[in-house]
Amino acid sequence: MKAKHSLFTCGSTLLMASLFLAGSISPVSARPAQDPSSPESPAASKTLYLPIATRPASYYVGNIEITQATQSLSASVKLVANRPTMARVYLRASGSSQINGINATLKGYRNGVLLGQITINNKSAYPLTVSTDALRADASKSVNYQLPSGWLNAGSVTLTISLSQTTSAPEETDSAGYHTASIDFNSTPALNVVAVPIRLNGIYGPASASYLQDALFRMYPVPAVNVTVRSVYNFYGNLKVDSTWDTLLDEITTLRDSDSSVTAGTVYYGVIPLRDASGYTWFSADGGIVGYGWVGYRAAIGVSDESFFISGYPGEYYLNGKDTAAHEVGHNFGRYHTYGCGAGNIDRYYPYLNGIIGQFGFRYSDLSIIPNTFNDIMNYCENQWVSDYTYNGLFNDQVNTLSAALLSAQDSLYIRASFGPDDSIELQPVYEFQSSPENPPESSDYHLQLLDETGQVIADHPVRVKTAEEKGHSTRSIHARLPKPDQPVAAVQLLQNGQIVASRSLQSAARQAFSAPTLSVAGDQVNLQWGTGDLPALVRYSADGGKTWQTTGVDALSGKFSLFTADLPGGALQIQVILADGGGTYTLDWNQ
Repeated sequence: MKAKHSLFTCGSTLLMASLFLAGSISPVSARPAQDPSSPESPAASKTLYLPIATRPASYYVGNIEITQATQSLSASVKLVANRPTMARVYLRASGSSQINGINATLKGYRNGVLLGQITINNKSAYPLTVSTDALRADASKSVNYQLPSGWLNAGSVTLTISLSQTTSAPEETDSAGYHTASIDFNSTPALNVVAVPIRLNGIYGPASASYLQDALFRMYPVPAVNVTVRSVYNFYGNLKVDSTWDTLLDEITTLRDSDSSVTAGTVYYGVIPLRDASGYTWFSADGGIVGYGWVGYRAAIGVSDESFFISGYPGEYYLNGKDTAAHEVGHNFGRYHTYGCGAGNIDRYYPYLNGIIGQFGFRYSDLSIIPNTFNDIMNYCENQWVSDYTYNGLFNDQVNTLSAALLSAQDSLYIRASFGPDDSIELQPVYEFQSSPENPPESSDYHLQLLDETGQVIADHPVRVKTAEEKGHSTRSIHARLPKPDQPVAAVQLLQNGQIVASRSLQSAARQAFSAPTLSVAGDQVNLQWGTGDLPALVRYSADGGKTWQTTGVDALSGKFSLFTADLPGGALQIQVILADGGGTYTLDWNQ
């Protein structure tokens, strides 16, 4: 945002006023007089410099704040094109008394063409004894303009504000100035989210994901949040045990990596239900993990936004799924924790003490002001909003992530590695499918090597290690989509700083007991079976003739897997079984 100065007249007196985005009004100075005897003045004996007669305006624009969720008075927060925007104008009185009955007209221009104007009447100017923070904290103490949607397109917009005060004679006005500023709206991609409703242990949920759109849009620097609800994913495990969260996050990540319709920057968010059909919950009143997300990779999980009753606990218990989602997706955008309420893995560059947001927030849904003492969404405290520091970080990650070049879809190997609490590393089952391989990191301590039958390295790829941490529990994992070489791959090995730390053969003996998959229907289930061998499989289905696939089973064992017919779309489907470690891919047709 830029401040522009303008000259105006009030009666017969010449006045100078400015639009200040931060700070106070600068004084008007007379031209300095020159020494009449100075040889540098050629007409020193004939030239007389007189001071300009001035008087301060009785009221003026002290500050203006253009906000979409948060803003600083130095206008350090970037503005997003086509996002609802509020201009808050703060009027000041030059004397010690408040001045009422001020009319303020805001006009918008693009390339010199008038976009429109908004007039707000009967506002007040406040003396400097009222602090700027006191004005910012109270929506009634600013002139608030909701900028029309036609003003919010990408590019520069010039705003002008003219002030007047109606006197006892309606036709007479005391003009108090004309102020102008240029603001820039940045073209920013929308945020796409795939919500994964989870059915937990066949008992709980799935829960509604309808809260996700508002949970993210209110705090994220994007023009829109588009939420697509995916088919239900069945997960079996005890989420009262911290390590089970590692497993669930890994599986949701595998869904994201193996679903064939995922676009760059899409967040996969697993919605964890809290209660069963009777209202009973698995969650304990003594707490535990409520959300988990990778730092810098867009897959996360979190509890749903709902209230419930806990046996033996008085009253209704509520877990804030909205703030959980905003926090975990913040990790996906590369944000670390901020100080506050026991959070670890702290961003040491965070500028405000104790993790508060520092600047005043703005919630557009109800046009309310968020106190600057609220906590940043990236800590563990109550009363959360997004700080200007975090908001700009989210903006930069969204722009950079979606501007990165993507590799074309091709035959790929999907290789995963899990890290144990004792730093042991295990390579998980390897799958082959079409995908867009990830852009490799410029450098890494970890490399995946692909070997041929003679043990020779035929490909070497640096890979990223994903990390997640919540409430004293952390995990690391590798999920890598690598181009499949032209020659057969017989084994995979993982190196750390040049040393082999894990290996896996792609010539599994379990294939000896394998038989081609078969499909049968019993009641409300579709049952797949592919032999007695303990060969894991990835199970997917397609409702569009194989153009796109959704994964419904991850590392299915025992040579069988069941799908609930209620979780599948109607009509003709193709169901695909991808056997691990080079076991092959088999596609079956089924019509519900």
